[in-house]
Amino acid sequence: MDDELPGGVWRVDADTQQSLRLERIRTALDDGAWEEAALEAEELLDEAPQHPEGLFLLGEALLELADFELARACYEQRVRLDGGDSPSLLGLAISAFQSCDLPVAVETAREVVRRQPDNAEAHYYLGLALERQPGRMTEALTELSAAAQLDPDLFPLPMQLRDKDWEEVVGAAVMRLHPRLQTFYKAIHFRLEDLPAVQELRDHDPPLPPTIGAMYVGQPPDGDPWHELPSAVRLFARNLGRASTPEDLVGQLSRALQEEALDWLGLSLEEL
Repeated sequence: MDDELPGGVWRVDADTQQSLRLERIRTALDDGAWEEAALEAEELLDEAPQHPEGLFLLGEALLELADFELARACYEQRVRLDGGDSPSLLGLAISAFQSCDLPVAVETAREVVRRQPDNAEAHYYLGLALERQPGRMTEALTELSAAAQLDPDLFPLPMQLRDKDWEEVVGAAVMRLHPRLQTFYKAIHFRLEDLPAVQELRDHDPPLPPTIGAMYVGQPPDGDPWHELPSAVRLFARNLGRASTPEDLVGQLSRALQEEALDWLGLSLEEL
């Protein structure tokens, strides 16, 4: 601590303050309190803009909050300081992928794999980025298979479902929705596709993540959105099929359908 101040008050020195703040950020991340972690990290960076761990931890919080572009900016700044450690490079690879920058995702994830050949997550995101680039499916399968072998619970290969299976999954997912959203989907056709086109995702601002599970067709009307529904909802089989279990698949699809319906209606779940 600093020397005693007039009046007998003790002041905590800057290094101790940063250590305490870093501990609070890590605790918030461990507890899943992403917004709290982000706020604490932002306050740390206000005091020390080039703090390496502060930049990394803010990137981690923003990644969990699905703010991929800002997360990427944090990781990039962290990597610029000294070339980056493996966790920072992996964060950069993931945020670049989710921002639809496939070349950066491939380059950065490949560097993590070079440094840590047993890093399943790096193999996984390298594979995801490669499979969305023309002519690189063989490479992608090699990386995705490596991830599945290293951690089959977190990074399984996609489920292969028949049309009848998908019908059952969609039915179960819709039944988990709020009753008004079940009504919303009652007259909507579901269209099963493989993956969304990357350029289509980039056309949104900010870009939609390549891992998106569902997307409505059309634009919400200026009038009553209940009277003019989407012409269809597209389901992306390869993304959804990477769920760890059939139960998880139903849960993921239900959350994706809820998000699409609320976006079309311009409502929050509390407003239904």
